[in-house]
Amino acid sequence: MHNILITGGEQSDRVNFATEYTQALLCVNPTNKKACHVCNNCTRIASHTHPNLVWVTLSTPEANDDQKNDQSSLGNLSVIKIDQIRRIITEHHKASFEDGISAFIITHMHRATTSAANALLKVMEENQPNKVFIALAPSRTSVQKTIASRLACHTIKPAPLHLMPYDHQHHELINKICAIPRKDRFELCSQFSSDREELMMHLEELTHTCHALIRNNILASRLGLGILMGLATAKSELKKNQNPRLIIEHLLLCLWPIQHFSIEQSTLCRPTT
Repeated sequence: MHNILITGGEQSDRVNFATEYTQALLCVNPTNKKACHVCNNCTRIASHTHPNLVWVTLSTPEANDDQKNDQSSLGNLSVIKIDQIRRIITEHHKASFEDGISAFIITHMHRATTSAANALLKVMEENQPNKVFIALAPSRTSVQKTIASRLACHTIKPAPLHLMPYDHQHHELINKICAIPRKDRFELCSQFSSDREELMMHLEELTHTCHALIRNNILASRLGLGILMGLATAKSELKKNQNPRLIIEHLLLCLWPIQHFSIEQSTLCRPTT
């Protein structure tokens, strides 16, 4: 059993791998060290309800003076905060609720504040038995060196095309935007939140969906790459504290590619079966 850093693939790939890894560690009826996926432990891990499992995910940063320097490199985006790591420290010193290991999964290790990373480093060095840390990040270099050096890095590949999930509502929204001329897209701007945090999450989800559609050969690659470039620009503008409403208007009316990028004249995205 090792503390590991899962890198590579999409965020959904890393979450799925972390879930599978934890299931294998706690499975009641493992086969060749693989989880059965049907026992009580496996089903509770899949639904994030197992008492020995702690998920730490992104949290909205607080705009107070004593955290400005700590989060300057992360802007005003969601982060892993020290208060969340303190919860891990508390749970780490407790006995496990049930038999077996206790697992702590940090979904965005690369978005941890400096104080959070330092606190996590300290508790990792205590090396309690039957405790395992599972950190997720796009790459090893995106994580603080002191943290990365204490984790066994495991790089995964993107999921096979037929396993690459995407949100059908976001697929429909991409289709709708593509099907409307730029001059008529203004009304679609109201479908995006003016809240900075919610908007960033929406843009991230659209980015993931666009990647999945391209990889499944549903979205024309040239069109998809144009959309991804527009989304990347919008996310960059959002990090610079620009007005969320203006960012969306700029994305839909200027950055989002126009119809001639499609493979077929009649359809921009081929229908899924």
